[in-house]
Amino acid sequence: MSQFQDCFYHYEGSLFTVGNSRIERSWDLSSGVPVSQSLLDKSTDDQWIENSQPMPMFRFPFLTDTRLLISNVEAAVENDYTVAEEHLRVTLKLEYARFSVLLVTRLYPERPYLRHEVSVKLTEASDSDHSAAANGTAAEIDLQLDDNNKAISLLPVDYVDALPFRERHGRWSSAILRDVTDHHNNLVNEDSGLFYVNEKSDLSASLLFVSNPFTKSKLFFLKESPTSLGQLHYPGYDYRFIGKRVFMTGGGLTEADLSPDRYVPAYGSVVGVASGTDTIALQALHEYQSSIRRFKPELDSFVMSNTWGDRSKDGRVNEEFLLAELEAAAQMGIGIFQVDDGWQQGATSNSVISGGVWSGYYDYQDNFWQVNQERFPRGLEPIVNFAAQHGIKLGLWFSPDSSNNFSNWQRDAATLLRLHKSYGISYFKLDGINITSKAGEVNLNNMMEQTISESGAAVCFNLDTTAQIRTGYYGRNQYGCLFLENRYTDWTNYYPHYTLRNLWMLSKYVPTRRLQMEFLNVERNQHLYEKDPLSPGKCGFAYSFGVTMAANPLAWMELTGLSDENRNLLGTMLSAYTPLQAELLGGTVLPIGSEPSGLGWTGFQSLSGSSGTGLLIIYRERCDTPSHSFDLWEVSDSEIQLQCLIRCEGGAWSGDGVTAMETVLLQPDASSRYSFKLGQPFSFAVYRYQSDVETPATHRLWTD
Repeated sequence: MSQFQDCFYHYEGSLFTVGNSRIERSWDLSSGVPVSQSLLDKSTDDQWIENSQPMPMFRFPFLTDTRLLISNVEAAVENDYTVAEEHLRVTLKLEYARFSVLLVTRLYPERPYLRHEVSVKLTEASDSDHSAAANGTAAEIDLQLDDNNKAISLLPVDYVDALPFRERHGRWSSAILRDVTDHHNNLVNEDSGLFYVNEKSDLSASLLFVSNPFTKSKLFFLKESPTSLGQLHYPGYDYRFIGKRVFMTGGGLTEADLSPDRYVPAYGSVVGVASGTDTIALQALHEYQSSIRRFKPELDSFVMSNTWGDRSKDGRVNEEFLLAELEAAAQMGIGIFQVDDGWQQGATSNSVISGGVWSGYYDYQDNFWQVNQERFPRGLEPIVNFAAQHGIKLGLWFSPDSSNNFSNWQRDAATLLRLHKSYGISYFKLDGINITSKAGEVNLNNMMEQTISESGAAVCFNLDTTAQIRTGYYGRNQYGCLFLENRYTDWTNYYPHYTLRNLWMLSKYVPTRRLQMEFLNVERNQHLYEKDPLSPGKCGFAYSFGVTMAANPLAWMELTGLSDENRNLLGTMLSAYTPLQAELLGGTVLPIGSEPSGLGWTGFQSLSGSSGTGLLIIYRERCDTPSHSFDLWEVSDSEIQLQCLIRCEGGAWSGDGVTAMETVLLQPDASSRYSFKLGQPFSFAVYRYQSDVETPATHRLWTD
């Protein structure tokens, strides 16, 4: 198959081309390796790269003999067990003396991006003389430099993609994303600059945006890998700039990682194009992530509870306690109840029982992942039955065995599938993961893939990002969502504005439906915060929940520990929020207002598929001003119609999330900004908006 819908490939002579109706890329193979020839935005006819100086698309230190023996192309339509959008997978196979290399490109119908991944397999060792064609000492870019500076023009020896940009006056901006949130609370840093033809510099970044100032065209260049905190063989940076050439460095692959038994993948790359506003480029970035995990509201839109946030660890986990928690969850309308560490027979290092382990579970105790007989003498059946009777889905905590590079991945997959089939568990929180090798990375992915495949994609993994070496935001995490952070009032490291800030900062680059965000029982440990003006207790329980609404809220608490007042309040809030959640998360959620600090005005805008419509969440933090003006994404300079669906001021909740409490017409000010009012600090409101509407006589204008 050479074509699927508008996606295609051609391989004629030495020219290899892939593309669809939005984007096209081609390489010349006459030198033995793919050399970039063209990258075309077909919507605008903008050509992004120049081919005057041949430059291999990828290079590895071990791939020194690039005399091509055999090449061929295969293609197939895939959907990653229905998790992804249906797409064309094109595989270019390149055979060299010692290695077989696959360049896999994934193309999505009518989508303006391409995904690339290079995988390598050892073949029979050869004593032939190795060419130096791919050696870093032999290849350089022609920069206008004095002889004593020529060394800076040498090509890197380890990169997975490279783009020789055409536009001399191009600009770039970048974002580095961090995980390991037990130790980091500043998760996003941004940078920007200009290309300079004689500059060599290195940049740590998860992705780049490049813009043409004359055509307003934009391109994003993304590394499919863990963050810099979790990459294997990390060189210390992700991109090297040499003049207008940008190299995506650090493939995470060495010759020691290779095997004659299977292809081992390097980190992948994504190239996407957009034209027009910044919003369109960000929407393309979000679309890419929606292509590898399609939004299924029944699986990806939820409110979950987990008792771990009250720091009892596994000390209270037993049948009686969980039944009481489930009863509280049913009263409040929580859709998923997840049992954390402690349901299983074996003890981990986090247990109140001493002597537990954090890997090597099967060696430690053969029945480690059986249901704990002392805590659940009747098994999990009473828990499962009660949950089913009250329409609650169950989740469980699970820790894949990291020992020996996840060599027990098949046993782990069998355990997960047994729990899914026996008890209907659909959500598994995966914790304790520590990826220390390429083999481990591959085996962990195999475990998740097998579970997804054999469950019919009915399972969702909640991938813990809080510690150790894990998949990050753009690694192999398409089989679920991200459990972002552990925060506790016991340790005074929980503040609602921290949670809001992390979600706000990430929302430009990661769809918020991929994130679980915690809210805690703010009545606990108020004495530890003393007179702190931004303490959780002063923010209030309603506001603490409200800051999580643009993601998947996680009640990180023992529900039975809530006061009657807050139990009733949470039930009221969820009855209003739940009908809106799928619509909210189904749009492109982007940040508006100021970066959350606890002292300003901020919010989110969810852009629907229809132009000029969507939802807004407006937050007033602890500040004295009763109104604030916002720039909105992709709203023309005209009045907009607002329907207020939810309002919470000073802890007082109103609105059912469906019926509009009020409808107003809001006009922009002289700076094309829109003013919103909230009467008290620590308040928020949810609106449905529509731009370019006529003014009915029954509508009133909202003015200052």
